[in-house]
Amino acid sequence: MKFRRNSDDEALLPCSASVGGGGGGGRSATCRLIGICLSVSIVAIFALDEVRVRYLRHREHNLLGYKCAKYQNPYYFRLQEAPSSPAPIGWFWQASYPGSGADLTADLTRTLTGYETGYIEELDELAALPQHTLAVKTHWPAGKYFYEGDYRSPSPQLKRGSPQFLQQFWEDVLDTDSDSMNRYDPRPYASRVLLLLRHPMSAIPSYFNNIFEENNGLDGHSTHAPLDEWIGWRDSNFDDQLMSWVNHTRYWLDLYPDQDDRYISSYESLTSKDEKSGKKSALQLARFLLQTPGVDTALLDVEDDVTCTWYQVVVDAKGGTQRSVNANGAQYVRPYDASHLDRMEEELTKLKSEYGRKYRDVADLMMVYLQMLRDKRKTESAVGEEGR
Repeated sequence: MKFRRNSDDEALLPCSASVGGGGGGGRSATCRLIGICLSVSIVAIFALDEVRVRYLRHREHNLLGYKCAKYQNPYYFRLQEAPSSPAPIGWFWQASYPGSGADLTADLTRTLTGYETGYIEELDELAALPQHTLAVKTHWPAGKYFYEGDYRSPSPQLKRGSPQFLQQFWEDVLDTDSDSMNRYDPRPYASRVLLLLRHPMSAIPSYFNNIFEENNGLDGHSTHAPLDEWIGWRDSNFDDQLMSWVNHTRYWLDLYPDQDDRYISSYESLTSKDEKSGKKSALQLARFLLQTPGVDTALLDVEDDVTCTWYQVVVDAKGGTQRSVNANGAQYVRPYDASHLDRMEEELTKLKSEYGRKYRDVADLMMVYLQMLRDKRKTESAVGEEGR
């Protein structure tokens, strides 16, 4: 109900009320006009506020870029020099499903600390890593291990990569105390893990781009696969790869349940267009790195150093991991059918239910990922309506 001041000596009356029994129609028209003006004013205020927020974000971006343009990171062009008596570093696993930003994160941690990140496919390769290795990248037990890994099924007659083979594989892998998995157990080698997660609706096609580049002799992180190739591969491999993503996440959460021993880094937060989110993610990563035994660098203690390093590696240079070319020159899209979105929602909801009660970081991230799915549905629904 709208109110007005009828005159200096009258109380506030509803706009629909009349004083002295006359002039009601004129007053009603006036009140309607006032109501319209107020509505327009409110809309204008909200619109101007949105413009102000966008301007401030743009201004902050420009200021950060200006501030960091001349920033000299001591490790940007060289690694830490090994001391004459090198102290061992308490290195950690950097675990991720393929296509989740492992190279970008390795670039950032190397530039923040000066220590290298190694990569292995088998545990017996650890001995060959340099003394000053800070982290060891691994996609185990996801990705190509389905088809090319050292895993030996208890049933040799199972065809590698078949549904029966994969079922047996994941039963063995997720039973982390079984004898068949003891020789794959990463816990005796490193007590901490940096778990990189990226939404499966982005990580799975990114992994396929890796496969496409490798199969066609292209440089890594250079080319998006053609749309028809993606759709064909997606329809043949989606269920297997979704469960690979889910089980990979389960595997590392189960192995490192203590949140003091693990940090979950979200690709979406680290590369966010909202710089506040990106900087927060970089600072959290820096705190995790500071807890690594043997890592001694004052850089991680200074917020501006961490912020500008993140800006240079992730925002400005993109860590050299951003694909800019499509194989067929078309705009890059990652389409999914409704059934694919349903399956992702189902599995993400299960992860949230299974781990969310114990781990707030997992619950929060799964909520973000579920919201991204809802946004994806709205976007594809809008595109479908425009095409009718």
